[in-house]
Amino acid sequence: MIEEITSIEGRLSEDKGMVMPFVCTAGGRSFYAKGSNTLAVGLINELVCAHLARAFGLPVPDFEVLRMDELLKDVVSPDWAFDLQYEYLFGSASVVPCEKITLSDVGIFAPELRRDLIVFDAWVRNEDRSLTELDGNPNLLVTLPGKELMVIDHNLAFDDGFNEVDFRQMHVFAGVLKELPVQLPEQADYAVRFDAALIILDEVFDLIPAEWLESLPDPDGYLKKISQRLGNYKQDCFWGLLS
Repeated sequence: MIEEITSIEGRLSEDKGMVMPFVCTAGGRSFYAKGSNTLAVGLINELVCAHLARAFGLPVPDFEVLRMDELLKDVVSPDWAFDLQYEYLFGSASVVPCEKITLSDVGIFAPELRRDLIVFDAWVRNEDRSLTELDGNPNLLVTLPGKELMVIDHNLAFDDGFNEVDFRQMHVFAGVLKELPVQLPEQADYAVRFDAALIILDEVFDLIPAEWLESLPDPDGYLKKISQRLGNYKQDCFWGLLS
């Protein structure tokens, strides 16, 4: 379902999100929305990965494709015009109250959940979930006061420049692979979960706004690339990344 944006209240500062998502209201709920500030590829990645993550069993906030009427564009800040060129935006529902995950939070989550996330990120080639003592951008929220994990931000998935070494060293949950290694029984279990998630892939592709696809030089080729990348778990080299 596509929700109509009724108001845009502001946008996040760069230190709270590199693309500075917009804070808006749609369907009576608050969303963090990304438009042309994320580019069409990023919006497609967000929508596809959000659906796959939920089907895979990860905790993700509610999400919607949002529509912004041209009349609303006329009343928002002119400084935002370049980042609001698209009619359709990707919206992630606000999770309040929450905070960004810190190193001290990592150990509070079940090892199985931590392993699920690093396996999923390897599957969708998402290197953008790093956290070390020096720096990082984990793109994970922790709800308050319950301390539950929320997984956000997949705009950089399906990365052509995905670096396996950096992924293993920098991922926020990389340490869990020593605690709970992904061995043959786990590989079989994850393969079943990948298969189940992929059942919805064609349906998800049908949900992508034509506007986003038409902004790509080769939309069919990009969707084909996503499908091919998601078949990587059938190759030994994929599991080698997680061993």
